[in-house]
Formats: sequence, structure tokens, C-alpha cells
Amino acid sequence: MSALLLAGSASGGNNAHALQGVDGCEILSGRQASKCEEYGDLISADLTDALLTRADLTRSDLTDADLTDALLTGADLSGADLDGADLTEVDLTRADLSGANLAGADLYRVFGWETVKGKTAIRSLDAAHGVPGG
Repeated sequence: MSALLLAGSASGGNNAHALQGVDGCEILSGRQASKCEEYGDLISADLTDALLTRADLTRSDLTDADLTDALLTGADLSGADLDGADLTEVDLTRADLSGANLAGADLYRVFGWETVKGKTAIRSLDAAHGVPGG
């Protein structure tokens, strides 16, 4: 599945920036985006304010990535490694986290948690910080 990836657009801000630490496709900043067949290595990537609606991030390595204020509505994060990722104020409405590793992830003020798919199959949720409702 291809998806669009935009930096600086999730919260409507004008502070668009190039995404750092992303291999596997070319990413453009601002209101432009590239289609990526696969996301590759996203370890420590700066995905602040990124628009990742319906993105296929299955089994992606997002270890220590900064996803603050990102829009992950309907994204497939099944089997993804989010160890130490910052998910502060991320919108996870209808995202699929089946088998995802959230050890050490920051989940403060996450939106849409009640709609997240696969919550019972999330690995290491008990080691995450700020788990909604927990």
C-alpha cells in the first residue's frame, strides 16, 4: 500500500520541515509529498506534525522516533517497533497496533485511543508511559 507523507501539516502549522532519518523513499517538506512503496528505516526519525493518515507502517522500525502531534488516523502500525517513540498528542483514531511494541513509548494525551484496533495484542504496553485509561 502506498501512502502520502507530509511534514508540518497535521496541525496546520507553517513550520514544515524535511523529515530526517528516513530511508527507502524521497520525502519532501511542506504541502508536497512523495508516494513511498515502503518506509524502510525510521529509527529516530523526526516525524513531528507528520500526516500519516492510512499509512502502511506494518513492521516498521520506529524506535525512538518523534511522532509528536502526528496524524496517524487509520494507519497500520501492526507489528511496528515503537520502543521509546514519542507519541505525545498523536491521533491514533482507528489505527491498527496489533503486535506493536510500545515499550518505553510516550502516550501522553493520545487522541482516539478508544478506537485503536488490536489493543489486546500490543506487546509491552505495560512498559509505555501515559497509557490512556491506565
